[in-house]
Amino acid sequence: MRLADPIVTPRLTLSTLEIAAAGGPYLSWLHDPAVTRFLEVRHATHTEESLRAYIAAMIESPHTLLLGLHLRSDRRHIGNLKLGPIDRPNRRVELGILIGEADCRGTGYGREAIEAATSYAFDRLDLHKVTAGYIEPNLASGRAFAAVGYAEEARLAQEFFFEGAWVANVRLGRLRPTGSL
Repeated sequence: MRLADPIVTPRLTLSTLEIAAAGGPYLSWLHDPAVTRFLEVRHATHTEESLRAYIAAMIESPHTLLLGLHLRSDRRHIGNLKLGPIDRPNRRVELGILIGEADCRGTGYGREAIEAATSYAFDRLDLHKVTAGYIEPNLASGRAFAAVGYAEEARLAQEFFFEGAWVANVRLGRLRPTGSL
């Protein structure tokens, strides 16, 4: 699925990730343990070809938006955000985010992108709920989502085996603002 127009925030532009991004920093992020530490993609092997196929599948999917996060100042690709799969009958979607560039972590870019994509889900996709999750030790992710109004809905105990220990899967959600169906 493609965005008709980019989503623009004060510091970022979120736009449909193009297949050419497989030849950019995205692949190196997937090979960097610091980037993938808390992501399930850490368990897979990635090649430029597999990444191209994945991006193409996301573009073709009518139920998923895969967006590149680019700095407005210099157009640098710093991460990705996925909205999907979109469950239209129940008007909900899952949101996932990756900030790949080390110098961009801890700067509020993730929070800014989450807020913009969540607003897009409510205002443009007419959804009722956006959900997300994180592996319990990833407290930075929890803070980013909480800062833009997500609330913890469930803590699934011992859901992931992470760095030698069983940890929880923390599930979050944010509902469309009151007063709109």
